[in-house]
Amino acid sequence: MRSSKRVAAMRINTEQGTHPHYGRGLRPVDRAAFRIWTNRIEAAMNVASKQTKEQKMSKKTETKTLPAYRIFSVVETEGEKATWHELGAAWKHKDGKGFNLQFKALPLPGAQVVLREPSTPKASD
Repeated sequence: MRSSKRVAAMRINTEQGTHPHYGRGLRPVDRAAFRIWTNRIEAAMNVASKQTKEQKMSKKTETKTLPAYRIFSVVETEGEKATWHELGAAWKHKDGKGFNLQFKALPLPGAQVVLREPSTPKASD
């Protein structure tokens, strides 16, 4: 047990009254408990950051094919050349009765939507 003189010397008067540890930081026991508490939180955050959601892949294999058509938006203004903007691409269905369209952008209001076969680069001699 501490002597009353030491305890009295450690007590500092505050507005709420006297507190034996005011201005001295944490006691060694409290520091150890705080260190254990923060280590547990850091360990939990480390485990949580390493956990990732597994994605199940479908069993069907897809071959990457080039698009059958490119999708363009054509805006014609009077007195000027038509402006073409590429919007996306289209792939033929396997049964040949339709297309899958993938848009990177949407056409402007009043613009024509045009499907064109992709141009092949010309071989130079």
